[in-house]
Amino acid sequence: MGHRVANEPYHLAIIKTQLTRKLPTLCPIIEDELSATLGEMFSLQNDEWKPVVALQANRHVPTRTQKKVHL
Repeated sequence: MGHRVANEPYHLAIIKTQLTRKLPTLCPIIEDELSATLGEMFSLQNDEWKPVVALQANRHVPTRTQKKVHL
């Protein structure tokens, strides 16, 4: 974590209040988006292996999922 994040921990209050209260609503949205994203990335056609670039997937999956969640 950067110096600013450590010294200005406002994000902890947001997580403890807003995010925690919205988890029951957010979980189905997150689950649907993760399922759709991973299904597209790892879909098999004709039962053949499909190459996946791990670094790209590691960036794409959370970014796409985060776009569906608005606090």
